[in-house]
Amino acid sequence: AWLVSGTGPVLALCYGFLGAGLFPGVQPVLPAVVGAHFGAALRGWRIAYGAHAGARRAAAAHLIFYAIAAGWTLAAARILLETSLHASADPLRQAAVLYALSLIPPALICILLAPACSRMLTRLLWPKEKTPEESHLDESLVAYPEKAIYAALRELHRIAGICAQSMRLNGDVILEHDALKIARIHLNELIVDEVKRAMRDFLALLTHRRLSRRQAVLIQHIDRCMVDLERMGDHITAVCDISAKRLHIPAAIVDEKTFETLYRLYLAARRVIEEVVISLDPNQSEFQQMARKILEARDNYMQASIAAKSEFTEKIARRQFPPLAGIYLNEYVSSFDRLVKHAKSIALAEQQPQFWIKRRKLGKPAAETAPEAPPPRVDPHDFLDRLQTEDYL
Repeated sequence: AWLVSGTGPVLALCYGFLGAGLFPGVQPVLPAVVGAHFGAALRGWRIAYGAHAGARRAAAAHLIFYAIAAGWTLAAARILLETSLHASADPLRQAAVLYALSLIPPALICILLAPACSRMLTRLLWPKEKTPEESHLDESLVAYPEKAIYAALRELHRIAGICAQSMRLNGDVILEHDALKIARIHLNELIVDEVKRAMRDFLALLTHRRLSRRQAVLIQHIDRCMVDLERMGDHITAVCDISAKRLHIPAAIVDEKTFETLYRLYLAARRVIEEVVISLDPNQSEFQQMARKILEARDNYMQASIAAKSEFTEKIARRQFPPLAGIYLNEYVSSFDRLVKHAKSIALAEQQPQFWIKRRKLGKPAAETAPEAPPPRVDPHDFLDRLQTEDYL
């Protein structure tokens, strides 16, 4: 069990066992720490499996560090146990000392060997694909609000491209199980989640500048679009997970004609995402026109979705495939529907009159706004009293 967990959960369990008296002393913690080091190394590599070269190099460095830590802990087990026993009479503190001593020497070794290790990993793990586009969220741009907004739109465009990549990979995963592509889809979801948090922080910094009315409204739309893209990423990953389960269940396999209907629906949903990517390119100025193309693709999808649902329901009623297959088909369609719904939300934001870039203001700085005193907090008792009245409800 230690091999599948990170060091955090393992330590928490060990502390719990020691506190409850289930461990007679600190000795049982040693094999748990060794296993946790190996588990942490393998877990990092598993997450980076299928990623670009930079992520695989980072995972390899992570693996090397924890492998050294595990080897050192095994080699110096007697010394580590004696040192931790002499450090304190408290078993919890002994476990903490043992864990710290298992990491300090490997950390010093890795610091000393960092340049050589970096060169080795760069030579061994060379890129198999084009280096991915870097983030455009640079805090130094916040002093120039229009330039910062332009960068935020570029980031939306980049993230939409990542979602589109995952959706394209789903086309293969629906057909056959591919561990590499499944790992890539899950890694993309982690990227989108992280960028959502970074975008929120970036826009929050921007609000401290003196913004025009258009800029103040536009950053609200950008934040909403980022949320929609993150939710789209979740639904795309859900489609991947549905496929990964369905392909291993014989009762979930459907006939070729039914599958063809499902795949056409997938292609219609993918088309909507591709239109979203095109529409979020800040180098084009026709956001409203591009938004209409998203809505057109969305309408085409909805027609296909309604037809597919009707066909699947009729075939289930005629017992043309097992009910379990119908459940999986329903999960696919529900995920596609939610995905397209968020694309529609992005299109509606792009149709707003504030959604455009004033290029002549890209180099115009803006001063910081003076902090304003917040309004007084609402009285919760007042609102609770209102809830009791029929007029308020």
